[in-house]
Amino acid sequence: MPNSYKHAVAQRFSAAASRYDRVAHLQRLVCDTLIETMPPSLDAQQIMDLGAGTGYASTALQQRFPGSQYWAVDLAEGMLRYMHQHVAAKAYVCADMECLPFAPNYFDLIISSLAVQWSLNFVQSLEQCYACVRSGGVMQFSTVLEGSLRELKQSWASVDDGPHVNRFRTRNDYLSLCHQSQWQIIAVEQRRYCYFYDHVKHLRQELRDLGANHIHGNLQTHLGARRRWQQLIDAYEHYRTSNGLPATWDILYITLQKP
Repeated sequence: MPNSYKHAVAQRFSAAASRYDRVAHLQRLVCDTLIETMPPSLDAQQIMDLGAGTGYASTALQQRFPGSQYWAVDLAEGMLRYMHQHVAAKAYVCADMECLPFAPNYFDLIISSLAVQWSLNFVQSLEQCYACVRSGGVMQFSTVLEGSLRELKQSWASVDDGPHVNRFRTRNDYLSLCHQSQWQIIAVEQRRYCYFYDHVKHLRQELRDLGANHIHGNLQTHLGARRRWQQLIDAYEHYRTSNGLPATWDILYITLQKP
């Protein structure tokens, strides 16, 4: 299952590469926030962007750390191919965050924005990152928390009991997993963002364009799909406000340091 899951995730994001930046409003905001909240005294020469996507973080990082070497790492080859055409980096590495191909004690900083939620074994990912960061180095990541897309999840729950929205880890899950690792937790912050849509189909299309529409364990057939879709539309309408249909995201920011 893990290999098929990772293959499916990589395929979705690869296919979305050329569309991603047009709809990645939340992703850019979260990435900007992650970079703004870095430790001010941090000096990073070797930087890994883990889950680099289309490379949005690169410009800000290279401005923050002029002369640094920027390594783009992503599971999705399509994202790296797109990035290679648009963003300069030291290297573009297709790799699984649970098995990183780097020498020990090499990086000063690992940044990962909205990527670690796709790791099935996050403790292993933390161990891999810890191994390739030098003493005193930092890992800073943002991630999606359980409760995100609650309106969509609850609307689907009124239609059937299938998994239509991914289950994410909770804040306590992440803190517990970080405490199991050798990393020291330096900072933790949680923020909530809400975006509004005229119709639920616009939210669904945005998730598709982002490549973030792979649902782990969703084996549902298309039997009665049109009827269930209409039921979802009707259910989601109960959440409509004067701004439109809300989609809520809970985002966690964590800064770790290697002793």
